[in-house]
Amino acid sequence: MRIPAKSCQAQKRKIYIDPQFILNYERGMNKCIEIEQAAKKCGLPIAEMCKRAGINRATWQRWKSGAISPTMRNWDKVNAVVDAASDGK
Repeated sequence: MRIPAKSCQAQKRKIYIDPQFILNYERGMNKCIEIEQAAKKCGLPIAEMCKRAGINRATWQRWKSGAISPTMRNWDKVNAVVDAASDGK
C-alpha cells in the first residue's frame, strides 16, 4: 500500500511514501533515543559514546534522523559501550 504525498512541483509527479519505510524510520529513531537515554543515565555524553564505539557523531545523527540505517555490528558496538558505561556506575 502506498500513501500519496504532496505532488512534486519541480517534476510534476506524485511522490509516494512506503509505509514500511515509515515503520523502519520510527523503529530506528526510537532505538537511538533509548540508547541516548541509557547513555545519559550513566553520565556518558553522546559524543564520547560515539568515539568509544568508533562511530562518527554525524553518522549517529544520520541514524537518528533515518537518513541511513546502521548495521547490526554497529548497533552491537554502541550497545557494548553503553553497557560498559552503565556497569561502571
